[in-house]
Amino acid sequence: MPCFCALHKINGKMKTKSIENLFIEVLSGTASSLEKKEVTSWINQSKENRKTFEQFKMFWKSSGKAYNSHEFDMEWAKEKIISKLNQKRSGIRNIHLRIAAAASVILLVGLSFLIYFQSNQSFRNGMIYSATNQVKEILLPDSSHVWLNKNSTLKIEANFGIKHRKAVLEGEAYFEVKRDETKPFEVLTGNTLTRVLGTSFNIFLDKRRNVTLTVNSGKVEFNKKYKLLNRQIYTAGDIGLFQEGTGKVTKEKNRNLNYIAWKTGILNFQNTPLDEVCNTLSKHYGKVITTSIPESDFSLTATYSNETLENIIATICITLDIETTAEGNTIVLYQ
Repeated sequence: MPCFCALHKINGKMKTKSIENLFIEVLSGTASSLEKKEVTSWINQSKENRKTFEQFKMFWKSSGKAYNSHEFDMEWAKEKIISKLNQKRSGIRNIHLRIAAAASVILLVGLSFLIYFQSNQSFRNGMIYSATNQVKEILLPDSSHVWLNKNSTLKIEANFGIKHRKAVLEGEAYFEVKRDETKPFEVLTGNTLTRVLGTSFNIFLDKRRNVTLTVNSGKVEFNKKYKLLNRQIYTAGDIGLFQEGTGKVTKEKNRNLNYIAWKTGILNFQNTPLDEVCNTLSKHYGKVITTSIPESDFSLTATYSNETLENIIATICITLDIETTAEGNTIVLYQ
């Protein structure tokens, strides 16, 4: 059977997509209306075409429908599948064999995914914790403690603490995990997976889907969620940084004294440059705080416990003998 390809014009150039690629996009719900029409037209051309599609659909469903989960990385799976197909094309012309090869890759991807997370049904039958306007403390079924920052959500699967300890985090949270060597504690955050036995750590997922892991005690495994081998180990004082744009994970030492100030309410500055003080206050209070003073001119040593922003700004101005002005949501410190 000849290979079917769809042509699309992008920026004046023609782009070709294979039928296997189009099948994947239609079944995963990512296909455009034009691509759906092209697949439908191809299926209706012959009984053989319809049978081919039904076989592919059967293999797709047999993967456990993990691909409908919002945690599944569609681009990653497609790259794996298309890479496998390209290896086969040089010596195999029969589309049925190519589909079988694609199906085997789909099943492998599905199995790797299911090692860590079950389908969405598990989370629908589990628990969802949300923090909106204030920090929320949670006691999980396994007696682990979690503090959710504002505008954050934590989901735990059904049977959490009985068969496994798996959760999904959106936003920021601080974890104090009760040790259980038989059931590791796993947190999926963006495109990262954090795995521990019993320790304390902070995870922050920003708006760009970058992830920052800060370890307070114990040992933590942290890496991209589909990288099953060579996971990096982080200990107290380490920071793991995942960049969504590059897909890279790096390690460095923690120099941020205020990484859990959102939880404790305590801000600690030790000879901290004024511009860094402004950045910390901006994040903590949700306002834009800047300074026109050169970085090397002033630094601050002070500790504030559950103080209002107005009181902190006032004491900074008195301590450093500087001025402040406010307009709307912006505060500027100047000489």
